[in-house]
Amino acid sequence: MSNQRRRRHHRVAQKEIENSTMEGYFIRDEDKGRIIAISCLVLLLIFLKGLILGYLLGRNCDDE
Repeated sequence: MSNQRRRRHHRVAQKEIENSTMEGYFIRDEDKGRIIAISCLVLLLIFLKGLILGYLLGRNCDDE
């Protein structure tokens, strides 16, 4: 019996959760779609910037 874990009542665990401080970032469901769209747009712009810079720098290197 002493080797078994002591079980806590559900209300005790719930009270500890309610009393704990909330830390971190919390994103509301309404904002998730907008954040995903903005992230995809930024990723696309960075990709296009890399393609354009790669083309321009590669073109200038071939002229030498």
